[in-house]
Amino acid sequence: MGTAERLHRSPADASVAALVGYDNIVDAHVGSDGSVLVGRAPTGLARPGPAGPATVAVFAGGVRLVGEDCPGVPARVSRVTPGRGHHVLALDGAVPLLAQLSLDASIPPTGQAVRVGFDPALSAVLPKAGC
Repeated sequence: MGTAERLHRSPADASVAALVGYDNIVDAHVGSDGSVLVGRAPTGLARPGPAGPATVAVFAGGVRLVGEDCPGVPARVSRVTPGRGHHVLALDGAVPLLAQLSLDASIPPTGQAVRVGFDPALSAVLPKAGC
């Protein structure tokens, strides 16, 4: 085991990521250039090392809306819920995601197509279970 900060920043695997509260744990692929893809779309993450299957853990606050002409994972807003000091967006796409946006952020309406990237400071690229 490690310190609480280390567990949050670098969980050993998906089960530890779930235990420490990561909201999104999704299948991914690391390309030969180190770029991390979800559903064949770029996430904004990179991982040095071998190409192949991986798992990405990202806190809801680390799922960022990006411009429609920017690289990112395509999704559609399926639900917007007010939270404590933020909005929670449920997103459907190649993988279901939860995003957290501040109260003063521009909130897309339900049904709108969006693109998202993952904040590296609030994400972890993990080995795929069994690999």
